[in-house]
Amino acid sequence: MKALVVGGSGLVGGALLRALECSGIEAVSASFSRPLEHGVRVDVRNADEVVECVAAVKPDVIFLAVNTRGGVDACEADPAETYCLNVQGTRNVAEAAARRGAKVVCYSTDYIFDGEHGPYGEEDDACPISVYGRTKWEAECLVSTLVPDYLILRTTAVFGWDRTSRNFAMQIWGNLQAGKSLSAPMDQWCSPTLSGYLAEASVRLLQMNAQGVFNVAGSDR
Repeated sequence: MKALVVGGSGLVGGALLRALECSGIEAVSASFSRPLEHGVRVDVRNADEVVECVAAVKPDVIFLAVNTRGGVDACEADPAETYCLNVQGTRNVAEAAARRGAKVVCYSTDYIFDGEHGPYGEEDDACPISVYGRTKWEAECLVSTLVPDYLILRTTAVFGWDRTSRNFAMQIWGNLQAGKSLSAPMDQWCSPTLSGYLAEASVRLLQMNAQGVFNVAGSDR
């Protein structure tokens, strides 16, 4: 089996590359803003680049772990760019994967729900109320429609040790190092998810030939 990790230089992508290597699965990183050594550079917003990348790598499975820059708030400030990355980018990858006959593992989010009634199960109806949530839900719909063999993994509050990442744990660490305070919401509940555990669960589901939608999150709420 050969895997293409789109977003390999990110927090989840990096953890995936390590988990795949430990499982004996050949993996190639594809990223745009911070391409890795021995990896390939691809902009998922460019359909031709995606097609060329998939044709060159010839993957059996494509992990779609691209992150929006700046987090959820930045998505509200720039909905057009968010749509281009999360929706059009997903469409480009899904169509290229379908032509290749490759499985797609797409990472989604608890932001596809409105937060009124949690915790959520896989069968609960989506009701996104943010730009980020709406575009990720549309991405889910594209993958499930265009790709015959797919996994959609919904997760939340992913954290891990990565100095280049703005995950909340690293923000706390950075601010403490600098002697600064940090503002945090008091009305949000989630199940923080270690990036390494998310990656290991992803690989295990792949090896089980699982299909469909799965919630993958930390055990503590």
